[in-house]
Amino acid sequence: MDFDRFTGDSRKSQSALELLTVYSWALLVIGVLLAIAFIVALSNNQANYLSPTCTIQPLLPCSDSLLSTTPIKYYITFTNDLQIPMNFTANAINVTTEGIGSSGTEHSFGYCYPGFALPGTSVVCTANVSGSYGATSGRQAGVFFTLSYYLCNSDSQSSCNTASSYKTSGLSLQTIEPATLSYNTLTVEIGSIGNGAIGDNGLLVIDGERYADGANVLLPYGKYTVYAQPLAGFTFSSWSIKQGSSTISPALPANAVGSLTFNSASEIAVIFTGLSCNVCSFLVACPAVCPTEVSCGGGLNKCT
Repeated sequence: MDFDRFTGDSRKSQSALELLTVYSWALLVIGVLLAIAFIVALSNNQANYLSPTCTIQPLLPCSDSLLSTTPIKYYITFTNDLQIPMNFTANAINVTTEGIGSSGTEHSFGYCYPGFALPGTSVVCTANVSGSYGATSGRQAGVFFTLSYYLCNSDSQSSCNTASSYKTSGLSLQTIEPATLSYNTLTVEIGSIGNGAIGDNGLLVIDGERYADGANVLLPYGKYTVYAQPLAGFTFSSWSIKQGSSTISPALPANAVGSLTFNSASEIAVIFTGLSCNVCSFLVACPAVCPTEVSCGGGLNKCT
């Protein structure tokens, strides 16, 4: 056996191992330094990496929260997954902050839009926080809030039980951001005409969210897809911007789909027309919904 050759190979392996160990430690040190530099860089611009978190109850999933500075405004967005309409009270949201606005505990009340939210509707609640203490852009802030609302029996706001209100609480964590968002209110007015039309007989759908007559919708400025959804026995007639400088086009689309450019507080009017349809022979006026021969038990007259 060539002992000298074996010893030489062993020494070469040991040297290679020592060299690898030295380089490994060097790479580890460099990696740690780079990680520290990365963390420090991010900490100087926290808004770029920390997404807001927001929690209410399981049936009111919170999708976003925002706390802005100059002035200090708080927003949350959640979805009504209760399967029944909600009607929000005045001062529906009560926001509690620590060291934001004032050096102690600050309580701020605000409103939720739309005030009447059908199942599946996205709701935005906002509150103004008075003062300016601690409102530094990039700072992390936790916010506790409570929501007050009534429950309703149908898609009509008159069905809401305003004798007993419900309360639920939530919590969010977010980075204070510069006040760059522009929100305002879009008021929805729905009416019906012709052939025995009674009241509002349809909904306005904005980017997939359904809104009934009288809804006040808080929206950021921008472009939205709108859709007029008539109830049975009615068809879309027209829509227009009654107040404000927002625009909607086309004015009379055959498929009731249009584009809304929202750039100011505005009121949108949607009109549905009652269809000419059969009516039960024992009725003297056209109903809101066209009946069938089965539901009448036979004997249909023409409703004109």
